Amino acid sequence: MVAGAKPCRFNSDKNERHAIGFAQTDNALGLVVSKNALRNSVHHRIFLGGAHNVTVLENAVYNTRGHSFLLRDGKEWNNKVELNLVARNQNEGGDDAGFLIRSLRNVIVGNVVAGSYDHGLSFQIKGSIKEPSRSGLPGGNPRSRK
Repeated sequence: MVAGAKPCRFNSDKNERHAIGFAQTDNALGLVVSKNALRNSVHHRIFLGGAHNVTVLENAVYNTRGHSFLLRDGKEWNNKVELNLVARNQNEGGDDAGFLIRSLRNVIVGNVVAGSYDHGLSFQIKGSIKEPSRSGLPGGNPRSRK
């Protein structure tokens, strides 16, 4: 469990660091990210890349740039993103979202975004998995059904 973290001004140099992040963890059954308060930072706050079975519950993100909650690769599934709050997600000229989701195989319920400059909740569903998750899939990218 990751709970009660309160990083402030985390990652001010925009170099792909995340306040709370799990990359290529695959099955993280039982992992809970809950009741964290993240504020005044750039880049992604809570990040899952290629992670499964993670619960992201009752977190608050305030006054940030970049995606606040990010399920990045399209390879994430069975994650629960519930009852989280994003306020003042801003990046003028960017294309950032309070929640950026690239796989519909997750439960996204009861989340709130207020004061987002670009997008509140963005589903960017594509026919391929983004690197680096793609290289770990047997047979490469899944194919679209015809």
